[in-house]
Amino acid sequence: MKTFIQLVIVGYFYVFSFSSFNQVKCADFDENFLFGVATSAYQVEGGWNEDGKGENIWDYITHKTNLIMDNSTGDIACDSYHKFKEDVFLLKSLGVKFYRFSISWSRLLPNGTAPNGIWSANPYAVEYYKQLIDELIANNIIPMVTLYHFDMPLPMAQYGGFQNERIVRDFENYADVVFKLYGHKVKHWFTINEPNSCCEIDVLMASVLQTEYVGNHGLIYMCTRNLLLAHASVYRLYQKKYKWKYYGNVALVIDSNYFQAGSDCDDDLKAAERYRQFMIGKWGHPIYIGDFPSVMKEYVANASRAQGLTTSKLPVFTEKEVNLIRGTNDYYAMNYYTSRLVFFNDTLNEDSLQSDAQVFVTVDPKWKQSPTQPLIYVVPEAIRKSLRFIRDEYRNPTIMVTENGYGDKGEFDDRDRINYFNDHLKQMVLSMNEDNVKIIGYTAWSFMDNFEWTNGYLSKFGLYSVDFNSSARPRYEKDSAVYYRKLIETKTIPDLDDNSENRC
Repeated sequence: MKTFIQLVIVGYFYVFSFSSFNQVKCADFDENFLFGVATSAYQVEGGWNEDGKGENIWDYITHKTNLIMDNSTGDIACDSYHKFKEDVFLLKSLGVKFYRFSISWSRLLPNGTAPNGIWSANPYAVEYYKQLIDELIANNIIPMVTLYHFDMPLPMAQYGGFQNERIVRDFENYADVVFKLYGHKVKHWFTINEPNSCCEIDVLMASVLQTEYVGNHGLIYMCTRNLLLAHASVYRLYQKKYKWKYYGNVALVIDSNYFQAGSDCDDDLKAAERYRQFMIGKWGHPIYIGDFPSVMKEYVANASRAQGLTTSKLPVFTEKEVNLIRGTNDYYAMNYYTSRLVFFNDTLNEDSLQSDAQVFVTVDPKWKQSPTQPLIYVVPEAIRKSLRFIRDEYRNPTIMVTENGYGDKGEFDDRDRINYFNDHLKQMVLSMNEDNVKIIGYTAWSFMDNFEWTNGYLSKFGLYSVDFNSSARPRYEKDSAVYYRKLIETKTIPDLDDNSENRC
């Protein structure tokens, strides 16, 4: 007999039919599998200039440019700086095993640097993150902390950010302060979120600030080199000073959207494989194998010569740097949202990754597109392809899915988000059961609606709605929160459209 769950949310009824939902013996995930949610500091905290916080690049962008679609800011955002206890209460009611959040570098170190080590830290920020971590632990929720999630302190951006090797030392010193403060309580650390996106933001800020890096060839590649060195330096720091005391884990969160061939033509198949190396391999290869992918080195060198350069735009790692970077992931942290089709194209002549890789990237018009995130198309089967790619390239590492989510207009009856989660989770289970992929956890993006970068508040990813028109910033449960709570409770993916009595 089917199980029916009737929900009353914001004054109306919505009915879910979950086939065999309470059949624990049919569980798709074992009892050790971790389900959680994620946010980032700038997107939810607010308090942008409170208690001595320094200015970061998004404070600058939102206040000094017109790059935000709705002209909004993260000045208040979800006001989690003041409402973190309410947030933890909601997390507990949701049943998540962990909460992935980030520390605001400029809140903790207002100038970005730590000349006096731990004594450079802003005491108000120290206390805020201490209370948040303690509140999570008191409620049996594992804190998972990202050190850098796009919100670079402005002074770092002014000297070039990840285009300048100076960032390696400053990021390591910042991480050292964080580990000293919270390493005894936090066992899961992520150094940097989505390095591809970080480098795109770095190039954007170089343009906004008109730094000396504007117009230089190979900004993305220099960012890639320095970001990998920054990540690796922090990993080695933790290994040397903290691993033996706290036994924590450290990883780089790699944006791992999948690039598949647009046809069965050999040129297109090779182009897709090549672009996967440009987008995923340029992070994974140095960490798991050592050095950049050979095909990437070859094509960037060729493109550099065609552009009249005497040396490749792709920096060369020294042997010492190769050894520093290799082996610096305790597991593969994977963000996945969407997919693209790739075709061979050697006609472009511009300073871009697609031109260097000789590819044309597009989408299948049959794919469903997010109504508020034009870059996100719903391609659930591609997460399985991405997981297989990681398995095959890097000797089947343990994987944590650290972000996966769907943007809409903020509907409470967010059936499209539920379907998105459900379909991607099914593909994950196939990966584990049929492809021998080792996945230890899944993270829904996002815990609640928040400031979505250049989209402002026009795009909503949350399991919980936030009323941004109210100074109290109240949170309201969406249908997807009810879905996710039941999923966590049963460890079973519901058959939303299946009338079968039993899936086992």
